[in-house]
Amino acid sequence: MVATQCIARVVYIPWVSACLDWWGGVGGVTLAIVALLQFAYHFPRLRYSQEARVVLIVSLIITGVLFTWMAWETLSVQPHYIYAMSPPRRDVAFAAPSVWQLYSFERFVFGFVRAGDESNFWISFRFFDAWQVIGNLWVLAVWVRKTVQFSVAPDNSALLRRVFTAFRHPQSSEARLSRAWVGMMLLSPIPVLASVLDSMNLLPPGMFALVYLLVLGVIMFTYVNYAPE
Repeated sequence: MVATQCIARVVYIPWVSACLDWWGGVGGVTLAIVALLQFAYHFPRLRYSQEARVVLIVSLIITGVLFTWMAWETLSVQPHYIYAMSPPRRDVAFAAPSVWQLYSFERFVFGFVRAGDESNFWISFRFFDAWQVIGNLWVLAVWVRKTVQFSVAPDNSALLRRVFTAFRHPQSSEARLSRAWVGMMLLSPIPVLASVLDSMNLLPPGMFALVYLLVLGVIMFTYVNYAPE
């Protein structure tokens, strides 16, 4: 995803840049969600094996639907601005292809949608947004379940009490690992918030990259700390 995003901002050819930007971003994140779901089920050892297979099949089907949808949009419509961080002039946003040589990479987010469809819910990038939320919440739920299962013996106490007990006093290394990854999943929205605040000029320039790298470093060290190798 990072490679395609970089190339998209180096190559000033509208169709090529928009394709790389759109497909690189959405494709990279979508495939990463599929992998992250399976990582949650398998690390440090496989739990809920049948559920993991079902989730893998469903996530691959969703990925196929999304990529097919995006391919249809790419081949059937022209690229134009999905939204702008600052309002563009309409005559510039939907101008002739020659104008696209002058677009600003820092101001606009590009994608492929039918002209006038910005208000229509059924376009691929909204489906992609929903899939991000569902996929990441599912990963979080798997880690929470593993934390509880590795810490608390089955009993008839209330679910919230069992969850609280497991997170307060994890009873095994696997429970501590799962609890750590719950923390990582809760930490991951912080770069998103930094990106939004950066785009609104409420943070100094470059803060998004700094926050992103810090969070990525914490995730990497957490994995190394709990990896069995």
